[in-house]
Amino acid sequence: MLFKVTKPLSSKDTSVVPETLAPFEPLSPDYGTRERLLLVSEKERPSDGYVITGLLGNARWHEPITEDPKAGSTEIWSFVNTTGDVHPLHVHLVRFQVLNRQAFDVPTYQQTGKLVFTGKPMAPESNERPAYKDTIKSYPGYVTRVIMRFDLPHGAQVSHGDELLYVWHCHILEHEDNEMMRPYKVIV
Repeated sequence: MLFKVTKPLSSKDTSVVPETLAPFEPLSPDYGTRERLLLVSEKERPSDGYVITGLLGNARWHEPITEDPKAGSTEIWSFVNTTGDVHPLHVHLVRFQVLNRQAFDVPTYQQTGKLVFTGKPMAPESNERPAYKDTIKSYPGYVTRVIMRFDLPHGAQVSHGDELLYVWHCHILEHEDNEMMRPYKVIV
């Protein structure tokens, strides 16, 4: 984008960018915070290893919904990436904060389902802190942990027991269109 300003200033420019652009309230886990391990995986064609399906939470789009946070609750979602790709994961409705990333032994996880960490937790990247995000890079061979509060939009007309549908998905179009998208519901 290019801006061309043709009119001269009438006085000296005294504008400044503030140190903090928006108020930031860190979310912190407490006793009631639910944690979910969510697998980021791919299924390959046996003949040549070509990826034919991407999965989130080890489920396809049409399978029963397994992510069902309560409105106003705080949860930690841990994305366990067993693929060879970086997946930009996007969660609709919420903004979240990155807690950390930690490398793990992928073959052990695939064979046993047990997470064996191979390194110490790494702090969020510089552009991820302190900040709210709605998309996060899930690196191959890492567990990426985010914390989010499921607040409904201001003024939402809801009743007790309502189940509101949203989605979370990989932001790579070919992955999104190839099953790497899941619905989730927020329960009022």
